[in-house]
Amino acid sequence: MGSRQFTQQQKLSVLKAAEDVGVKESARVAGVHYVTVYEWRRQLESLGEEAFLAKDVHRPGRGVKEVSQEQELVHGCSLEDADRRR
Repeated sequence: MGSRQFTQQQKLSVLKAAEDVGVKESARVAGVHYVTVYEWRRQLESLGEEAFLAKDVHRPGRGVKEVSQEQELVHGCSLEDADRRR
């Protein structure tokens, strides 16, 4: 199984499909382990549908990159300049 990240709406769709075809089949089609679907269902039951959909899922990443003045001088531009070029 991959490390795909689902939106809350996608999770809700998987859970609704699980009501019709079963948790294991819904998990297989979504490409996640069936225990993950049970975890999503537990979250939905504890939060309610509105709060479940509004939940902001933490997506870990590299964060904001900090560049020293020395690095800016070496590269010849600041991060703001680089952002403007995009």
